[in-house]
Amino acid sequence: MRSRETCDFSFSGTKSSIASLMLTGRVKTIEEAADVAASFQRCAFKHVQERVDRALKWASKKLESVTTTDIISSSFERSLVVCGGVARNNALRGVLTDVATENGFRVVIPPPELCSDNGVMIAWAGIERLQKGLVDSTVDSNYHPRWPLDPEGPRRQIFFDSNVRSAPRK
Repeated sequence: MRSRETCDFSFSGTKSSIASLMLTGRVKTIEEAADVAASFQRCAFKHVQERVDRALKWASKKLESVTTTDIISSSFERSLVVCGGVARNNALRGVLTDVATENGFRVVIPPPELCSDNGVMIAWAGIERLQKGLVDSTVDSNYHPRWPLDPEGPRRQIFFDSNVRSAPRK
């Protein structure tokens, strides 16, 4: 994906390569396994850094066309917000802080103890809705595992083809 001029992420090839390596038995010690894990993290963070850099440059270009009357607050500041479970990783915090600063963006990252898995939060919200009887009778939505981040990018048709809706509330 490195050669693609998009902001999309994919770790499937790297993940498959590492899984294959681990299953071959060539990694024999805990130190070797730690080296493989560190190498994966370095590779993944480099990929994230490149994509976020591209996204911030794209956002900066888009923001050039925004006039001050379009901005609700006079204290508008370009910001990159990093949250969720991945925001607990200090190395990733550093990489994203660097790329945000290089692009003139302020970085906002909650304290690590407030960074938890978004999937768990979504599941918990579902439990609370269920307990309160807030259940949709039917949900008709399309699942897009590779939903594009750029609505104007080469895969933008997904935005227009999606049919996401839920049953009306009673």
